[in-house]
Amino acid sequence: MNLLSNWVWGGISTILRSFEYFKIFNKEIFYNKISYIWSLGAPIIFLIINDFNERTNMTYEAFSYDVLFYWSYIILITGIQGIGIDLLFMRDQNFLKMYTYITGSKFPIILGRILSQCLFLWVNLILFTVFIGLFQEQPIASLLVTSLLILIPVVIPIYFFIVLIAAMPIRSNSIGPILTFIVLFLVSLIGLKIDTGTVMDYFVYLNDFLNPAQVIVTSAESIHSMLSGAGSILIGFSVLPLAVYLLVGSISCQEMSIISKKGR
Repeated sequence: MNLLSNWVWGGISTILRSFEYFKIFNKEIFYNKISYIWSLGAPIIFLIINDFNERTNMTYEAFSYDVLFYWSYIILITGIQGIGIDLLFMRDQNFLKMYTYITGSKFPIILGRILSQCLFLWVNLILFTVFIGLFQEQPIASLLVTSLLILIPVVIPIYFFIVLIAAMPIRSNSIGPILTFIVLFLVSLIGLKIDTGTVMDYFVYLNDFLNPAQVIVTSAESIHSMLSGAGSILIGFSVLPLAVYLLVGSISCQEMSIISKKGR
């Protein structure tokens, strides 16, 4: 009984401490103009260039898939920049060590960061979806609801997985361009289909299971289909990959060093 009580109070204490960091990080994130360039400006520009001539004859099915495709980029780039790279920066500048000493644990800091990025992400998803709906003259109500419903079961496991970056012995100023290229590469693999009857076909299976961009689209498509009455939430919902992401992220949180690698 005492063990259960300690576990409950420990969980409540962690959530309360995480909420304090959530408020601190919100002030930083929402006032960072560069974040909007990567997470909102870039996909809008690419959308206008890529879809300008197709917006008048696009079906709703094609439109909704288009939205989810761009969402995958927004979700990943927001997590990479705001969690992976920013946690590395905090470690390099000794903020992570200072916050950990104050709090007594690094987990509330990580959780506060993830929750703050989820809020920032959701705002960007709403703004982007409203823009693309107006741009392509399509209804967006079910997509707006989907953007909220994917936060806990889809985005949070992936954002915990991104903590793996901060657990690596690398510096923040040397990894940014590489990670951005990786995000673009993963997004380009969405919907990959190969049917050669050779070992290359297994690459498709690995892409469906391990590529977080594909997992985002598959999961969001399942939730959106359920809202539209076209299918079940279990259809195509990537439960196993998301569970793996959450497990890897939990281990990364434990193994992540708070000691700066700067100057080493």
